[in-house]
Amino acid sequence: MWGLFGVGGTAANKKKQDAAKNSIVKLREQVNMLEKKEAHLQKQIDDLTATAKRNVSTNKKGTLLLPLGYSGLSLLSCSCTGGTAAEEDA
Repeated sequence: MWGLFGVGGTAANKKKQDAAKNSIVKLREQVNMLEKKEAHLQKQIDDLTATAKRNVSTNKKGTLLLPLGYSGLSLLSCSCTGGTAAEEDA
């Protein structure tokens, strides 16, 4: 009865508070996971950009020209297809 007058808590209020806390914890975990994914993808982009820049000067056939607006890159390597150098020359 005291719950009706705002004195003391009810089980329903406690469940709502726990649900809100659990939601906040889950959202923080998701933010952390997404930040880790972003860092991983940025590392992959940096690695591929470095490979493409190396291939530009040495392997003219191994590069693919892309529009300048594509992620700020003008050249990307096609060496990710897994083919050998003999297959690329053919």
